[in-house]
Amino acid sequence: MAEPSEQRKASAVPWAMIEPWAAPLLIAIAVLAFYAIPLTDPGASVQWDAADVHYPLQRYFGQHLLLGQLPYWTPYLFSGYPLLANPEMAAWYLPNWPFFLSANLHSIQFELALHGLLACLGAYFFFRETVGRSSAAVLGAFAYGLSGFFAGHSSHLPVFFAAAWFPWVLWSYRRAADSGSWGKVALGGLVAGAMILAGHLPAAIFGLIGLAWYVLADIRWDPPGWLRFVGNAWAIVVLSVAISCVQLLPAIELIQRSWLGTDYSQETLKLGSLMTLVVPNAIGTISMKDRGLITNHYLYAGVLLLPMALIGLRNRRAAWAAFVLIVPAVWYMAGAAGRLYRLGAAIPAMQSLGPPSIAWFLPAFGLAWLAACGSQRLFQRVPKVGILCAVLFFSDLWYWNLYRNPLAFAHGTGGTYSEDIARVLAAPQLALSRFDSRRPIVGAGPRLFPLDVKLETTTGYLVLQPAVYHDYSTAMAGNPRLRDGLNVGRYLDPATGQVETNDTMLPRAYFPRSVVGVSSEAESLNALAKLDPAEQSTVLAPNYFLRQDPKADQFVIAFDEGSYRVHYTSRTPGLLKLSVPWYPGWSAQVGGRKLPVLRVDHALVGVVVPPGEGVVEFSFRPTRFRMGCFIAGLTAVFMFVMSFAQPLWARLTMRSV
Repeated sequence: MAEPSEQRKASAVPWAMIEPWAAPLLIAIAVLAFYAIPLTDPGASVQWDAADVHYPLQRYFGQHLLLGQLPYWTPYLFSGYPLLANPEMAAWYLPNWPFFLSANLHSIQFELALHGLLACLGAYFFFRETVGRSSAAVLGAFAYGLSGFFAGHSSHLPVFFAAAWFPWVLWSYRRAADSGSWGKVALGGLVAGAMILAGHLPAAIFGLIGLAWYVLADIRWDPPGWLRFVGNAWAIVVLSVAISCVQLLPAIELIQRSWLGTDYSQETLKLGSLMTLVVPNAIGTISMKDRGLITNHYLYAGVLLLPMALIGLRNRRAAWAAFVLIVPAVWYMAGAAGRLYRLGAAIPAMQSLGPPSIAWFLPAFGLAWLAACGSQRLFQRVPKVGILCAVLFFSDLWYWNLYRNPLAFAHGTGGTYSEDIARVLAAPQLALSRFDSRRPIVGAGPRLFPLDVKLETTTGYLVLQPAVYHDYSTAMAGNPRLRDGLNVGRYLDPATGQVETNDTMLPRAYFPRSVVGVSSEAESLNALAKLDPAEQSTVLAPNYFLRQDPKADQFVIAFDEGSYRVHYTSRTPGLLKLSVPWYPGWSAQVGGRKLPVLRVDHALVGVVVPPGEGVVEFSFRPTRFRMGCFIAGLTAVFMFVMSFAQPLWARLTMRSV
């Protein structure tokens, strides 16, 4: 008769059989435990940009989705803004759509937890593929997905989300390169597309550059396979860009036309930040004594990370691949002192949309990879000690990167706007008039609260702002009469801090008394310094002359967020000004006849109406959106065919044989 111990051995299920689902389940439980406090504590809240920017954007977009609309244009920011073109909206990032429909400050915590899980699972599958041992891959997954980079960027949702997809991009490429599967190439294009659509273009570019560097490591290790490696990576990049065109094409147009005045060149990687790899509070991040963009200074990924990474250097192939992920990125993050940073200027807006330290997720992944290799050796020699190290590793990360970390979440319910602020600012505002302040109002809750309370304002809190409108608003500080032409009915006086009424406000649509042409951008801009919109308007056209009818009349008969219908009477052809920021996509027609849209007063919209009585219909539709939809849709169909064509062809070939 068999001994009890022998019976237990005979009935035990081999780990290899349950590993495919047990290890991911273990990671899911661990991530849920990691985020348990912000997920369950009513006093926990998101903060900074998560509350100021991303929550109002998600809520606003969700409201339109429920109405079956797309917010191509919003009148509540910058006097009018092509909101759907802004990548921060992340409108086409499908993982967020369930949260859009019920957007609130607490739902964002679930978005963070979901993407923390995605980051860990992607790292696990990649490390399982390249390291070999599941227990080591789990530790490496924690070292990446629960690292200080994600803790620091908990308020920067697009950065957080893009970095979460990076391991999946490498895993898809690795599977495609090893198996030759078209389906894995299509999967790589899909996940890299998600990385782009997450809403932070520099982070997505860093991710694609990281893929390119990894390909170089493959070629270094296996030179004969260079064509296969390059071909698979190139296909993934092309597919990801193509399927993202629904967002990319409008976003590129907005970037090209935006004022990019933010200077991040000083927010480079510093020695103090590197010290947080070893000591979490090395520069006062935990104690909140750090200064500057503190969210970019915190890198802690466990006290055992560097020792295990050093052990992992014995895996030469992984060490070389980690080297090409770590060294160029750190070199770039050194800033202008390193020549590599200057090459970033070749990519439009690369250095104006975020600090170079955003690229840290590449070194973070490289270090996690080396740590997984190091722990693999430890687990092989002393399994029990290895398991204990994994538990200590997770506990260490939970304590410093969530429980004690002020960057991970806020205690309290900050971020909701005050009902008093909404009543004081929004309730008295008349239709077709705007509220002006030099900069977004602080203390009224989210910086983008006008989207919530439906208050038309002249300012906003977004990185991308159309340049011509920025010129106008800047000139308005020196020439307050420009407020009249922008329909400012009330404004915040910067000298007294009091809300004042503007009694000389002009209508949303009106006929200027006189019109003068300007021949260049510079002349148009210079004219704003002395322009009185009540007396005269400028049109960006050389030698332009038009005699206005002094008795011309107009009134707005209907309007919504992206269109206006204006009834007019004029005995002569006349310039009708619509005080809405000019941007490609605005069109106008009278009785089905299209009218050319002109730039009036440097930054606003106008049309020359025919004599008589009529109704001008103004509407906004993005110029590149349809083309982007067509390319993205065609790419999605192509990727679907790629996923099934190869196995189907293989079956047909086998049957014929």
